[in-house]
Amino acid sequence: MGATARQQVFAILNTVLNDPTLSLDVFAYDLNEPDVLKILLALGQQGRVRIILDNAQLHVTHKDPKSGKTIVPPEDTFTKLFNSQAKAPAEIVRGSFARYSHDKVFIISKGGVATQVLTGSTNFSVTGLYVNANHVLVFDDANVANEYEKVFAQSWQILKQFKTPSKKAAAAFSGTQFATNPFVVNFPALPSMSIRYSPHTAADATTILDAISKRIQGR
Repeated sequence: MGATARQQVFAILNTVLNDPTLSLDVFAYDLNEPDVLKILLALGQQGRVRIILDNAQLHVTHKDPKSGKTIVPPEDTFTKLFNSQAKAPAEIVRGSFARYSHDKVFIISKGGVATQVLTGSTNFSVTGLYVNANHVLVFDDANVANEYEKVFAQSWQILKQFKTPSKKAAAAFSGTQFATNPFVVNFPALPSMSIRYSPHTAADATTILDAISKRIQGR
């Protein structure tokens, strides 16, 4: 929580930055913390990072409905800077599904094989790291990291194919095995758990939430 989450975020980033054999895949919603951006730009210059960055209205250039002024969010500024400096295969895709992509994930890979993943509620932003009491989970497990990497690859394909946000993009993901079936973690070194990836269909979301409600109520 809080400062500890920040330590974990930068531990991941610096691990990749300091080891040229590693690469990083990123899901990001808010992305404006200066030191995070600095490291991602450095990895982009080295061709060692791919980023899926949300493109909801608050993260793209738009006119303020009250003042009429043009708002240029830091995510747009970062995207332009990244694209001007990145070396292939580094790339950034701006996208979301039906509404926005409220995700915060780092996936480390070595030799094309995912080895570690960070996920949780912590946005890679000033507010996320220094204001809100967020959390992160770090899995030092190739099985879990590999599943997240598969989800990244599926999302990358869909978000490059469709103009987003759109119902078509959401439907393309909600029909995949990642959205319809939980990833059941039952490995000796980890607690038993189920991991689910959204967006879901309305029916699947209802089923998932009903099951959570029943567990809370002890039924």
